[in-house]
Amino acid sequence: MANNKVLKRRVVVTGLGAITPIGNSVAEFWDGIRKGKVGIGEITKFDTTDYKVKLAAEVKDFVPGQSYG
Repeated sequence: MANNKVLKRRVVVTGLGAITPIGNSVAEFWDGIRKGKVGIGEITKFDTTDYKVKLAAEVKDFVPGQSYG
């Protein structure tokens, strides 16, 4: 039997971040969405000669530890 009791929970967003194929910050990501940017392209991180799949959504220009504002 389903519980009909409604629970109220609070959520606090303390920050936003985005590392995506169309931008490495929230601003770049949303700008890419607004402009209809496509994050899929030919794989560049390794040789795909022996693979059927040649496309991926690679994250570009990401440096761990760097701040993306």
